[in-house]
Amino acid sequence: MKRIALSDPDRVGEIVSELRGGNIIVSDMGQLMDENPEELKESVDRLKGMIGEMDGQVARLSETMIIATPEFVRMQSRGED
Repeated sequence: MKRIALSDPDRVGEIVSELRGGNIIVSDMGQLMDENPEELKESVDRLKGMIGEMDGQVARLSETMIIATPEFVRMQSRGED
């Protein structure tokens, strides 16, 4: 598990690379959210697309934090058995 701040759109590639290497990523988006919300939305959309292509998952932990997992790690939502 690694923590990588999504402080810049260029960090999307680094996050995806770490996922491909088998790491779970926790990412703080707060800085980019404060500085450029539109750029954050584009970065998150790009990240979701790339993670989906590799059969990984991404979920929100809080207002500013997300978690991303590689294909062999499955997250379970509340209420799921």
